[in-house]
Amino acid sequence: MTEPTNPLLALSDALSGLVESVANGLVGVLSHGRLVASGFAWKADAAITACDALEADDEISLLLADGRTLAATLTGRDPSTDVALISVRNGALVSLPSPAGKGARVGGLVLAVGRGREGVTANLGVVSTAGGPWQSLRGGSIDGLIRLDMRLEPRREGALVIDAEGAPLGMAVLGPRRRPLVIPMATIERIAPRLLADGRIRRGYLGLGLQSLRLDEALAQAHALPSRRGIMVVSLDPNGPHALPACMSVTSSSVSTARRSVACAASLRD
Repeated sequence: MTEPTNPLLALSDALSGLVESVANGLVGVLSHGRLVASGFAWKADAAITACDALEADDEISLLLADGRTLAATLTGRDPSTDVALISVRNGALVSLPSPAGKGARVGGLVLAVGRGREGVTANLGVVSTAGGPWQSLRGGSIDGLIRLDMRLEPRREGALVIDAEGAPLGMAVLGPRRRPLVIPMATIERIAPRLLADGRIRRGYLGLGLQSLRLDEALAQAHALPSRRGIMVVSLDPNGPHALPACMSVTSSSVSTARRSVACAASLRD
């Protein structure tokens, strides 16, 4: 067979080949019988999908490459990194053949590949931003900031993002302002084992409802504060850690001080 001389045809064939190389590891995620997201096999009995796209914790099933629909169970989810882990029985999933990619490069072509009721889906895009670790709005630690110049439908969240060599970069999600982002494989590989073990990510909990505020300049100067940024305590969880005897005196004092500061700030503004 002769090599195609048309460069566009060569590119088209290469992209189709990349999709085919990972197609068997892609799944469609159904919730109560409705397709809500894509996903991909993490292990033979577990798949990764986008936490935000998964509407309910029950009546979940996976649509496989051979057309079968398998009942599945939500093993765990972490809203702060948008990673959800879904398990199936009998090791029916086909794990990804390629190791994780070396890293995203600005301007590099990428494909977001998933599975819908019609079969495999693919979206072509470009890496528009490739930065270092960042923290999501929900406090999750993401190993790298990868923004995509790509059109991504909500039902395509959870799709696998691969680079021009077919190596996985991570999972496609819709970030702030519905802009496509990639949750890197490094983050998935860090979060998924913990979800498998505990069903959730254990984090410290203070039981405080907090709201950021900007202090009056006179108040900041009076207390020699280096910044005018502050936090106001607006609520307390009655069953939170502050209810423990060892925390009562500290928490009560802190809350009282915060309330006096807020009242003082309000009086200065008036």
